[in-house]
Amino acid sequence: MLVSGCRIGEVVNMKINELQAVKIKDEDGIQHDIWRWNFTGKMDITRTIYIDSETAYQDIKDLITTDKGKIRTDKEYVFHRHFFKSSNPNQNSMGSGFIERIDLPYSQSGVQHKFKKMVMFLGLNKKLTPHSCRRFFIQEKLRETNGDLNLVRLLVGHSSLKMVMYYHKTDQEYNSLIGVRNTLNLGEVKKRNERVV
Repeated sequence: MLVSGCRIGEVVNMKINELQAVKIKDEDGIQHDIWRWNFTGKMDITRTIYIDSETAYQDIKDLITTDKGKIRTDKEYVFHRHFFKSSNPNQNSMGSGFIERIDLPYSQSGVQHKFKKMVMFLGLNKKLTPHSCRRFFIQEKLRETNGDLNLVRLLVGHSSLKMVMYYHKTDQEYNSLIGVRNTLNLGEVKKRNERVV
């Protein structure tokens, strides 16, 4: 979410067939592997996101390929449902253990729950939520584009400029995320279609 600016629902529903591995050349002519993610988001807006973080590229690749490097065909979603369930003595449950469902995407509430646990574990600002990643991304892109509301609106899939304008401010949440992994140089987005090899 932090490197794409996507909504939590868009990320958890990312499908393998929506991704295409492409190579781009940087200013020095060095090729890098990135993901081109074509998907339909909120309000049926079709978007293309370039995930150019080398770490995110590898993380996604590990989730969608077999040990032999082939694209997995046994699942549809990149982030399929898998988690550890601890038994609750107050409920009639089947006990505890690792749950894996490759036929289902990870749930939004599951991401929110894990995010909250990680925020507490790492001692971060307790006001941070998964949506904080999207807000940070929007604010960062507004800074990088000198406030180009329309370009950022298109990038994050907002239907109106008014929605992006809400993020056009500096706040404590933004400052608490500075330095956290965040890539996608908007200055390069316009050039990318010509540089994809």
